[in-house]
Amino acid sequence: MTRGIYFLNKGTIKIVYIRKGILLYTIGSNENVQFQLLEALLEEIDLKFNEMYAVDVILSYGKVGETVFKDFTSKVNEIIEKAEELINPVDVFCRVCKRTLPILVKKSLIKNATSYPVPVVFVHAGHAVVVYVDQNFVMRGVELVNMNG
Repeated sequence: MTRGIYFLNKGTIKIVYIRKGILLYTIGSNENVQFQLLEALLEEIDLKFNEMYAVDVILSYGKVGETVFKDFTSKVNEIIEKAEELINPVDVFCRVCKRTLPILVKKSLIKNATSYPVPVVFVHAGHAVVVYVDQNFVMRGVELVNMNG
């Protein structure tokens, strides 16, 4: 199965795309929402979508009308309402900003890690940090990262 996660900053909008096989999930928000939250929402949407629908069977019929999936809108709203269950905030002191920042980390990222601590890159205010998070969502280190465009 082809899988890819793509991130895009488009002015004041952040967009995340997740490709799973022939399906492409997309979500966007304003620039204040962290990518980890958007990615966690898409992962949960994909999980629930595949629980509700036999996607391979439905798509095997060829052209599918949007009414087939109309009931899924309420499921997406439920997922968004429970977004806090999908992430854990980790407080990180940024030496550039001189303040503590709440960085959101997907629970699935830590749960599915093969080793700890897990490095998580957080871009903000024109610079970035790598935060090392352990299996208990405790920050074990932080480094300033040079950004290159």
